[in-house]
Amino acid sequence: MSDSNESLFRTVIASSIDAMIAIDRNGIITLFNPAAEKLFGLPEKEMMGQPLDRILPPEMTLTHREYISGFFNDGSPNAAIGKTLELESIRGNGQRIGIELSLSVGCEANDRYVIAIIRNITDRKRVEQALRESEARYRGLFENLCDLYYQTDNDGNLLVVSPSVEKMAGYKPEELVGKVSAGDLYFDPGERTKFLEKIREGSVNGFEVRLKKKDGSVRWASINAHILQDQEGRRIGIEGILHDVTERKSSEIQNKARLKLLSNLRATMDIENCLALGCQEIYEAELFRRAVFTLHNAERIITHLGQIGLDNKAIKALRNAPPPVETGFIERERSVPDSGNFGNTAQNAAGNIEPDNKHITHKQFSDAHNPTYLSSGKLSIPVRANGNTIEGWLSVDSPFGDTPPTDEVIIVLEEIVDIVAQRIHEIQSLESLKKERQALHDKNVALKEVLANIDEDKLEIKRLAAESIDKIFMPALLKLVRENGTVNMTYYNLLKKNLEDLASSAGGTLHLYSRLTPREIEVTTFIRNGNTSKEIAKTLNISLATVHKHRDTIRRKLGVRNKKINLSSQLKKYR
Repeated sequence: MSDSNESLFRTVIASSIDAMIAIDRNGIITLFNPAAEKLFGLPEKEMMGQPLDRILPPEMTLTHREYISGFFNDGSPNAAIGKTLELESIRGNGQRIGIELSLSVGCEANDRYVIAIIRNITDRKRVEQALRESEARYRGLFENLCDLYYQTDNDGNLLVVSPSVEKMAGYKPEELVGKVSAGDLYFDPGERTKFLEKIREGSVNGFEVRLKKKDGSVRWASINAHILQDQEGRRIGIEGILHDVTERKSSEIQNKARLKLLSNLRATMDIENCLALGCQEIYEAELFRRAVFTLHNAERIITHLGQIGLDNKAIKALRNAPPPVETGFIERERSVPDSGNFGNTAQNAAGNIEPDNKHITHKQFSDAHNPTYLSSGKLSIPVRANGNTIEGWLSVDSPFGDTPPTDEVIIVLEEIVDIVAQRIHEIQSLESLKKERQALHDKNVALKEVLANIDEDKLEIKRLAAESIDKIFMPALLKLVRENGTVNMTYYNLLKKNLEDLASSAGGTLHLYSRLTPREIEVTTFIRNGNTSKEIAKTLNISLATVHKHRDTIRRKLGVRNKKINLSSQLKKYR
């Protein structure tokens, strides 16, 4: 190399912003430019003639020596020559730094040397590491999201879906991405239309929709979403988060339906209307599409029926079917499943409803404490009266979402049964009180009539007695004794005869009442008015046997016992 070329070469090396180091066949440093001094914090004078091991991590020293020996002494090819490598190196203060290394081979005086161009990539490596850690955290968050994250293109095709979609909708991400439109997951297409209209404003928050799960059931979700744009501001899709609000929404719907039920029950006094209102709540609470609520008598014949979702033919068949088989009921469980149905004519080719469907009987299962639910069957809950006897049934089928009812749903149904049954018992109690009040009123009227008759009899007795005393007894008494002290037998016989007449007519009544007890006087008045023994017993609230005993006593006191004389006719003679 000429002096001018060598001078130029050294100038280039000295002014290079990249560190440059050259080593000979023994691994000894023969070149260490200013940029290398700055990078490693070591002066050129100190590094010249030193082995390269000085700036290598201990774990790389042996490998480096093997490469040098193989390349310079054995002529072995070195895969690192001509490539860019990323390694670690040691600065003069012991600090490890990341470097990017490019190796090339040179010749001088018929001997080869290796020159390395080195750049400090510590900051870049730190950024890359931070990025990897951030990506790992993001991936962890993404994969463990409870909410559902998604992205779509402008046509609604799903581009990204978080793994949480499997829990929320039953799909794996790979079943949806690139294959399904977001609109296909909406239960109500109208809700999708409203969402797209609203997001034209740029974003939506708390937009509630119903989603179809893979198994056909329905979940409520609240969407927060916004429009995605590219760097030029053009719309490229939608990004959003869905939060499952099924429990809250179901609770809101059920509470609203329950409040409506309570309000409507308070406003009705009709038992069948109460049953129908219970079925209506089940539908409005989005639990089941069809329900039958029945009450039956001791012979298990339906006395009252309410329903929703059944056609007229099914209702008529339910009302007119014969009684069920008593052994068909399971009473160990509060709620029991059944594989039958209500006899929907759409599902019955013959168009008939089996008679035993009237009373919603239940078949024994092999494990009655853990019954299975058939999607084509129904769930029945008994209505229990006082004493824990069954007085009716609530039976439901065709659940919203077409999935078996959960324990929570069964609890809600049981609450509806209890609420409706309580109101029905209140109505029955009020009706019973009304009848008792009317019966008491009738008794009071009858008793007033008895008392009025007794008062009339007393007045008649007083009138007859006063008239007899005034017109007969007093004049006769004045003439009964003559002036000489002897008794006028004519007036004596007149007084005697009139006293006998008074006792047998008006006086007879007085004589009769004086021999009767107050209760016998009451019974006598009813008999005289023509009331039967049953009517007397009901009015006076005594037994029929007691009435018969009073009648016998009255006959004895009248002297007509064991005689074929009508007691009512006999008593009328005493007025």
